[in-house]
Amino acid sequence: MIKRIKLQNWKSHAETEINFTEGTNVLVGPMGAGKSSVLQAICFALFGTFNELKRKDLKISDLVKRNAQTKIAQVDLELSTQNSVLEIKRIVEEGSTKEAAVRNKEGKLLAGTNPAQVNMFLKDVLKLDEDVFLRTIYAKQNEIDLFLQLTPLERKTRLDELMGLDKFEEARKNCVKLANQISLKKDIQEEFVKDFKIENLAKEIESLEKDSEDIDTEKNNIRLQVQDMSNKKLELNTKIKQLRTSLDDYTKLNERAQLLSQQLKELEEKLVSVELDEDLQSVNFRLREIKSTLSELQRGKSNLKEDLERNQKNALELEKKLGALEQKSAELIEALAEIEKLKAYLQELEQIGNLAFLEGRVQTAKEVIIRTSDERSQILGEVNVLKKHLLELETAEGACPVCSAELEQTKKNELISQRRQKIAELQARVDELAINAENLKKEQAKIEEVHEKQRDITKRIEQMENLLREEREIAIQLSQVKGKKETLAEIIAQMQQRFDNFEVEIISLDAEYTKLAEKRHLCELKEKENEIRKEVERISSELVSKTVSPDELAILQEQYETIIRTVQESESRLSSLDYILEEKQKRLADYNEKKNKYSEVKEQIKVLQDKVDFLSQFKNALLSAQESLRKELILAVNEVMASLWTQLYPYEKWTSIKLDASEEDYVLRLRERESDWISVAGFASGGERMLACLALRLAFAKVLAQNFNILILDEPTHNLDDRAINTLVEVIQNRLSGFLDQLFIVTHDEKLAEAGDNIIRL
Repeated sequence: MIKRIKLQNWKSHAETEINFTEGTNVLVGPMGAGKSSVLQAICFALFGTFNELKRKDLKISDLVKRNAQTKIAQVDLELSTQNSVLEIKRIVEEGSTKEAAVRNKEGKLLAGTNPAQVNMFLKDVLKLDEDVFLRTIYAKQNEIDLFLQLTPLERKTRLDELMGLDKFEEARKNCVKLANQISLKKDIQEEFVKDFKIENLAKEIESLEKDSEDIDTEKNNIRLQVQDMSNKKLELNTKIKQLRTSLDDYTKLNERAQLLSQQLKELEEKLVSVELDEDLQSVNFRLREIKSTLSELQRGKSNLKEDLERNQKNALELEKKLGALEQKSAELIEALAEIEKLKAYLQELEQIGNLAFLEGRVQTAKEVIIRTSDERSQILGEVNVLKKHLLELETAEGACPVCSAELEQTKKNELISQRRQKIAELQARVDELAINAENLKKEQAKIEEVHEKQRDITKRIEQMENLLREEREIAIQLSQVKGKKETLAEIIAQMQQRFDNFEVEIISLDAEYTKLAEKRHLCELKEKENEIRKEVERISSELVSKTVSPDELAILQEQYETIIRTVQESESRLSSLDYILEEKQKRLADYNEKKNKYSEVKEQIKVLQDKVDFLSQFKNALLSAQESLRKELILAVNEVMASLWTQLYPYEKWTSIKLDASEEDYVLRLRERESDWISVAGFASGGERMLACLALRLAFAKVLAQNFNILILDEPTHNLDDRAINTLVEVIQNRLSGFLDQLFIVTHDEKLAEAGDNIIRL
């Protein structure tokens, strides 16, 4: 049972929550109130789709309420099953179902958050798929009698799909298609073996096998010969190597003796006039002492150089600092001289007046300007009044515009003249005041300029004390830096003198070291001469003891080359035999493969024929099973409809109802009392058609969705007259409660709403 649904941003619903009860739940409201969208939300919560989405009349993005602040729609459905209460949530965002979840009443997650996982879980719990729900339980507008509106072919197709019989038809077609494909493959295989000469192939295989055995025998004989010659070759090779080694040794010793004799001659020529007063050991000792002294001097020179460079760098830094201080001192002296000039200029300005006097004059000028402006404004007001009176006098006819007394022309002219004269006097005063104000403003600007200059100069003069103090500090620093510079210059001169002494001493030792190195070289040559003379004597003795025969080596070499040629010829023959054997083996493998292929094809033909026979039997079995299942389903539907009809139909004209099935169509029929069965489509009234189709929907729901005892009707009274509506109301109130746990009706008909146990107005 569906207990509750909550919609957020779902189509026309911003936030709607509806509680449902057992029995009949009627959703009443005008067109566009969002009644049908509630049913769509129920279907979407259960299956993740509904008819309009499946037909692509709507997109997922259309489910989100237009102009909503967030582009997210959410459906929450509470569903009571036999065993538990399930809370189903689906969230739509950015044109797709972003999240789906099923929880129990304690909030434990049972499935999700993947929508496909939720769909599988609910299908398993409800034992119901979306097709059965949408075609039996959920009747949309104008679709209660959809069964009667379809063509025979469409009706046959839809009901077969509803009962799952279309799968048998599809399986039968696939059987025929597969059998045809297998038969075609079998025909191709039979064509292959038809012209195959298996006897000739067997003879060829036997001949190739004998040739291969003969070649293997010859190869084994050749390998034995090659092995024997290889052993002889190895023995000869060993002897040849030994002789070559001896000959090489003799040649090398002879060449070594000649080379050493030449070196000995050259050394004797170099040392013929040399007399050595020291031996090599004493010369090396003196060289080590000089080298050690040079190393210490070089190290001291390097350290002194680093100190000298560091002090020179410090002297350069002091020079830079001294230059900066001298420049700063010059700048301060220049600034102080400038301030002295400003003092003189300030005295000139104070002749006009000091700061306090000038401030007073500026304030006085401002007050006079204000008074002048006020007086000018007052006079201008008076001029405007006089001009107004003058205008009134000039336009007056025989009476005074002020006192209304009789006004003669002479008096009028006199008054006009007086007014004009007064206006002229006042205007002259206004002009005079304007000139005075302008002069005062210029004087004020001049005084303010002098005042501003005095203030700036005063500020500059006030800085003089700081400048004097800074000048004294710079002078002290200059004295200090100059002292450091002179001291550092003396240190650098001393270090430079020490550095020069190091260089002189190092040059002297380098010269002595060079002379000793030359003497060491002569000592080494003398020792080398003695060593070479001894080596020459040793080699001469060794050459006398060695005897080598080149003729013996030539004979062995010739025998060795003969064996190599014989082995190469044998190996060439082996390679040729390998190639011949490989070719014969390939042909043999090819013939054996053809023979095996022949046997395989013969076996495949038998297997394919067995498959064709099996598919033929299976096709007939599918047809038989389809017909048997159709009869059983129709029988079950008719049993339910027969029991329903007596409850749904309140009259006596039609005593029973049934659904007939044939190869071409399904026909819904009614039976008159003790008469023949008549097609509902041709003879029943509108109300009778509606009840017959309602009985058919209920029967299919009972048979195909036994665990979901619910029916949904969307605008069921569409196109029904009052009598049919009254019949439907009576059926809902008095007949359906025994067959359904819940009935949902969407309507705008208030009469139908009276049949509800739970009326929901939208």
